[in-house]
Formats: sequence, C-alpha cells, structure tokens
Amino acid sequence: MGKSKGRASSSGLAASLLPDAQGAAVPAVGFGGYHGASRVEPAALHPLPSDDPDAPARLPPDVDAQVLQHLRRLGRKDPTTKLKALSTLSVLFTQQPADQVVQIVPQWAFEYKRLLLDYNREVRRATNDTMSSLVTAVKKGLAPHLKSLMGPWWFSQFDPAAEVAQAGRRSFEAAFPQSDRRLDALMLCVKETFVYLNENLKLTTQALSDKVTPADELEDMHQRVISSSLLAMATLIDILLGVKLQSNGGESANTESKSHLKVRSATLSSAEAALSMHKYFIDFLKSKSAAIRSATYTLLTSYIKYVPHVFNEEAMKILSSTILGAFNEKDPL
Repeated sequence: MGKSKGRASSSGLAASLLPDAQGAAVPAVGFGGYHGASRVEPAALHPLPSDDPDAPARLPPDVDAQVLQHLRRLGRKDPTTKLKALSTLSVLFTQQPADQVVQIVPQWAFEYKRLLLDYNREVRRATNDTMSSLVTAVKKGLAPHLKSLMGPWWFSQFDPAAEVAQAGRRSFEAAFPQSDRRLDALMLCVKETFVYLNENLKLTTQALSDKVTPADELEDMHQRVISSSLLAMATLIDILLGVKLQSNGGESANTESKSHLKVRSATLSSAEAALSMHKYFIDFLKSKSAAIRSATYTLLTSYIKYVPHVFNEEAMKILSSTILGAFNEKDPL
C-alpha cells in the first residue's frame, strides 16, 4: 500500500466540524430515530417479520424501475459497470421527486457500505458523488436513515485517496452545510459510528474476499480499511471530546447542555470499549503496514489526550515496549 500523502487532514476535518465562533454553544441534537439499512428486495419476495434487524427491507411497489435496475448493477464485479450505474443514479436522483428517491435509501445504504470498500478508487469516489446527489434530493428525508449511514459516511472521509476523501466530505457538507449541523449529526450517531468502525477493525483479508479478487488487491483493501477506520476513530474522539475547547473559558462542566454531556458519556464509554475490544490496538502497532502503524499511533495520541484514564498499569506494561519501538521505525509515519 502506498504512502498516504493525499489522506484527509484529521485536524482540518475536526476544525470544520466545530462551531465557527469561539465560545459558541454546543448545538442540541436535532434528529430522531431510524429504520436501519439492510439490503432491499422486491416486496413480493421473502416477506419477513419487520422486527428482524437483519431482514431485507421491502421495496414499495412504486419504486422507479430504472432506479432499481441501476441499483442492482452496483453489485457487478466490473468497475466500469458500477461507474456507469453510479453516474446514471446521480442523474436520476436529481430528476425524481424527493418522496420517490427516499424510498430507496435503505438499499442505497447497503450498497454504499459495500462500495466504499471497493478496490477501485474511482468507484469509491463516484459512490460519494452519488451520495451527494441523493442527500441533495431527499433533504430532511435522510433523517430516519442517518444512524445507519453515518458510520460508513464518516469512514469515507479518511480514505487514503485524496479525491475519495474529498468527495466524501463534499457529500457530508451537501447534507449539512453549516458546521454546527454537521457536528449535531455526528453527535447523534456516536454509538453507531463506533460500532461500524469496530466492525471494520475486525475484518480480515479473508472476510473481504469474493474468491476472484487477487491477493495483492485484497491486502491493499484490508490495509486501507484498517488505517482509515483507525484515523476515523481518532478524529471522532478528537471532535466529540474536544468540543468543550470551544466553550467559554473558565466555564464548568455544569454549564454544558444535557445533550452534550450525554454525547461525551457515550463517546467515552465507546472509546473505552474499543480499546478493550481490540486489546489496546497492539496488533495494529505490530502491523507490517506503515500506514496502519501510523494510524494507530494517531489513535493512541487521541486516547492519551482525551481518555487518559484508560492507561492503567496493565495497559502501560502491554504498550510500553511496542510504543518504544516507534523510535526504530524506518518507514516515515
């Protein structure tokens, strides 16, 4: 995997999400629940109970046939077919009424998560461009699906390919033009975003395999998913636990809004769980990939800054020798 010179700046992205004015109040969370996002099948097929979270969502009978056709083409192996389908969908989303487009958001969410892992960077870029078209079309209709989309949406902004990360960020800004609304949306989805990133960090090259992808491509895909997820988690911690730095100086925690305190609590508990789940990220520190090692050091820096209490005596014994090994790094990190 090549050096990630084009990777989005974590600090720059964090700055873009903080309220514009120093001392600005933390915005209240403004979105409601969600319906989840599983692969959509025609309503006539596989009628499953609605309380099954892994059940395919059911398409309404009036979904545009052309839209459905191109959504199905996103599952093809050939990148050219996927790029053509994404381009056509971008146009169709702008031409159809919002209430028509919003019906396919659950299936789009399924395809979106998968396409962001694609080996072809043009497919990943076009996926985010299509996301921009969709969110522009559905506007507030996105709200019920936000929690199912936020994890991959956030992850996409840390792709090592600059054009992919920038397209991801543009789509996020298309949905939430104001920085406080972007922060608001991220605050709402903190638990779901951590869950998604944790699942990514559990992925193996075998899990990504479709039995026809060459081994070198699989390795590149795996390194990209892991390093991007680590950086996405680091920036999530930086933003959600660093928001207080934008508050008026000298104010106590008692002045923080209840919603902000709740978000901070959720972020802390999620960060603690992630550290335990991945055993202090020690395997990533030992990775052969310089990009993964670098991203892990970035994440641990965020923990040291915002979640220092997790580094007890046991943790320091485990991490100390490996972290000291950073001084022997031969690859630029």
